[in-house]
Amino acid sequence: MSKIQQKRGADGEAALTASLKDSGLWSYKLPNIGYGTPFDRVIVTAGHAIEVKVTKNGRVPYSKISENERKGLTRFQYLVGDEKTVAWILGIWKNKGKELAFMVPWYQVAEDVCSGKRGSVDLVKCGKMLSKRMRGGGWDVAGFLRGVRADG
Repeated sequence: MSKIQQKRGADGEAALTASLKDSGLWSYKLPNIGYGTPFDRVIVTAGHAIEVKVTKNGRVPYSKISENERKGLTRFQYLVGDEKTVAWILGIWKNKGKELAFMVPWYQVAEDVCSGKRGSVDLVKCGKMLSKRMRGGGWDVAGFLRGVRADG
């Protein structure tokens, strides 16, 4: 992975952390001990698994979602028992100074991503755009997740 890709990913995760901190939620970044991680963060009080992907064209190639990440999101969804509200891809679209964030439910894209075929997750078609928060500059991930639980 290039330094630019690593920086984009780190910036995206920092924005998520800021959003959660503003809302009083705690998240834990899973350590990578050389074998990859099943997903990036566990949001403990909300009970969600979120894989953060940063892109510059609004699409996340299936190949950028590792086998460990796929298995982790699927297993977390299965163990928690609520497929529609627990496992997510947070897609951050960063290009030319603009940033948009989308929450993509894993259950909607898992079959295609895990199928072995080529393709990508279109953030605009598959996700729901998050509102940017004023304080801290992050997105209202916590508010989104609370709304999903209330609706679901």
